[in-house]
Amino acid sequence: MLAAGERKTMIAIALVMSVPGYEKTVYNAIKSSQGVVRLNHIFGDHDFLLMLKGDSISSLYRYIEDIRKIEGISSVDLVLIGGEGCLEEERMVTVLA
Repeated sequence: MLAAGERKTMIAIALVMSVPGYEKTVYNAIKSSQGVVRLNHIFGDHDFLLMLKGDSISSLYRYIEDIRKIEGISSVDLVLIGGEGCLEEERMVTVLA
């Protein structure tokens, strides 16, 4: 449960695949994108793992839509993480886009 005066923070994890040859361009663009608090280059089916924070689900969607517009991105998979106590309050949200 949130203490009085605390703001709820929504967190999302995104897996990003870039077009071959665009990795540096995509990395630099994501690095300066709003809401991004962590960015890692990964190896496997995707090229980048990023963590986004926002004050609402709609703000996270806005951030991810801006990221999807970056030249050189071929796909973005998104998972929203429910906040502390979300199961007790029946507010659990899972979205795959």
